[in-house]
Amino acid sequence: SHPHPVVVNVGCGLDTRYQRIGNDQAAVFYELDLPEVIDLRRKLIPETGEDHYIAASLLETGWMDALKKQHPEGQFIFVVEGVLMYFYEEQVKTVLKHIAERFSGGELWFDVCGKMMVKSGAKPDSLRKSAAEIRSGISDGHEVEIWVPALELIEQACYQKFFTERWGTVMRLFARFPRFSCKFSSLLGYRIK
Repeated sequence: SHPHPVVVNVGCGLDTRYQRIGNDQAAVFYELDLPEVIDLRRKLIPETGEDHYIAASLLETGWMDALKKQHPEGQFIFVVEGVLMYFYEEQVKTVLKHIAERFSGGELWFDVCGKMMVKSGAKPDSLRKSAAEIRSGISDGHEVEIWVPALELIEQACYQKFFTERWGTVMRLFARFPRFSCKFSSLLGYRIK
């Protein structure tokens, strides 16, 4: 829907979205992660074409200012998958505020664990054997609009909405009750006013 989007994949790890979706050179991609992750990424997935790597912490603002300077009229979309739940709520609020202050007109999409999951100490299947700690959760996407008024909720979707054949019967049943399902996890999308 945008002629020249700038896609910023925050906490990219070894994600291959750019390589998988192909690119007709209309979009510019940036992959952001910690320096040691970007070093590994460069060895396994070399930078090419319009896919650029940024070695920085999402908690820093220098990379944001550099991107805004590089693309002053850019139509930014930020994708933050599997990242924010590992930070404390105050850190999450600060990151969202910094992005919103700099990138009006853009979009911000991220996944979250719900507050019920955080309180219970439950972890997604992929983390059950890991020492990783889930430190924050959001159950109602409108809560973020209160934290950062420049963010306007586009959509809050439970994961069971996508790839329905992947989920078992119980999880498909959860999909019929999205408010309840979002207490465990959801995908949030915001327009930056």
